[in-house]
Amino acid sequence: MSEQQEIESTGVLLSQICRLEHARAHELLDELGLYRGQHRILRALWAQDGLTHTELAGCSHVRPATISKTIQRMEKAGLVERKHDAEDQRLSRVYLTPAGRAAQGGVEQMWHRLEEEIFAGLAPEERALLQQTFLQIRGNLMRVTGRKQPAATGARRPVQEVEGRQIEHA
Repeated sequence: MSEQQEIESTGVLLSQICRLEHARAHELLDELGLYRGQHRILRALWAQDGLTHTELAGCSHVRPATISKTIQRMEKAGLVERKHDAEDQRLSRVYLTPAGRAAQGGVEQMWHRLEEEIFAGLAPEERALLQQTFLQIRGNLMRVTGRKQPAATGARRPVQEVEGRQIEHA
């Protein structure tokens, strides 16, 4: 196999893995009664409740119009509620309801389950090496796309400034 064929095969394999992971994550989210994109909004609100639509769109990497539709659906499900900003009535802020807060444990368990399914059969050393490789690949892509490197620790999410506020990405 030529070097070019090996690179293409690795790229195709990575693409297939990403698609399969994405599909499995959505199957598990469906079991929790969550629709596509709702987990990102919940994660952002668990980190910082009371975000605006623009802030949620920024940390979810979607357009504000998409966020509005998703938030409406989440309101109907009883996960979030919208309130006008106390200082600027033109702004609407999104807050978790008790049901939205209660969903956090199930979502965190779902991500843990997904990770266990994905990495089943790999020794801890193999997982550590794979993580290093993924970090290198992510760094390469961030460099060529001009995106900023997220925080070095796995526990912290990337932070972005939106409307003058520091917002963690979901």
